[in-house]
Amino acid sequence: MKQFLKLVVLLSIVVSFGTVVLWYLENIPSSDEMRKQFVSFYNNEQYSGLVIDKYIDNENHLYETVVISGNDGDSSFFFNADIAGIFEYLAVGDSVEKKSGELFISVQRGQTDTIIKHKFRSN
Repeated sequence: MKQFLKLVVLLSIVVSFGTVVLWYLENIPSSDEMRKQFVSFYNNEQYSGLVIDKYIDNENHLYETVVISGNDGDSSFFFNADIAGIFEYLAVGDSVEKKSGELFISVQRGQTDTIIKHKFRSN
């Protein structure tokens, strides 16, 4: 009888664990869904100001972080999902502007104006 009870408990644990794993696997977004989320997130961002700092945040998942000082104070923006090289291109002292609803960033550096479009992996 004790063996049967142990078997029932063990089987219950295995079934519960399997259910949790299956639920988790069903709810992981696909690459395409994640790309759409990134595009939507970056599309809705807006900022305008001066780049005052740029770094890889070792304490926060190695996020490529750019700090922009604008009319509303200093704000941090992350460029990990972008593959256009925006993080690499930006430099402290650049004047940047991005409007909500667009994937383009306008960068002024000295006498040079550059427009860069966010790009994301397709899969």
